Amino acid sequence: MSEIKIGDIISNVKDAIGNIMDFREENPKVFYGGIGTVVVVVLLFMVLTPAGTDIEGPKITIGNVYTIAAPNGGPANLTASPVFSSADYAGEDSVNVCQVKPGTKGKVLESRFVTYIDYVRLEILDGDCMGKKGWTSSVSLR
Repeated sequence: MSEIKIGDIISNVKDAIGNIMDFREENPKVFYGGIGTVVVVVLLFMVLTPAGTDIEGPKITIGNVYTIAAPNGGPANLTASPVFSSADYAGEDSVNVCQVKPGTKGKVLESRFVTYIDYVRLEILDGDCMGKKGWTSSVSLR
């Protein structure tokens, strides 16, 4: 592996800046036109890009029954406490209560906002997890 010397880097940067300045003097219309084009593209990108892609579930009412379906169409994690359930907790019985299949019915017992996420505590009314209670993100309710 070759050594990189600071002096070589500085000399390459100076050469590049010199080439850019020479190009600016030789072709000012192309130089400034290129800068203008980059500015316009960046501004268009900023204006046309949506601010966010929020996924919203229904307005939650304590005591109501909802259908459970994760936003990706797969099962929803039912956890012992309102925490972000990820692969880090897969298989840990102390965290995961049950994997709730899409289409399962659940009754909302409680709602809580934790670290920018709305969680609901559910009692599962049918399916493999029937009778179990736990927390999931409110976006998993339909």
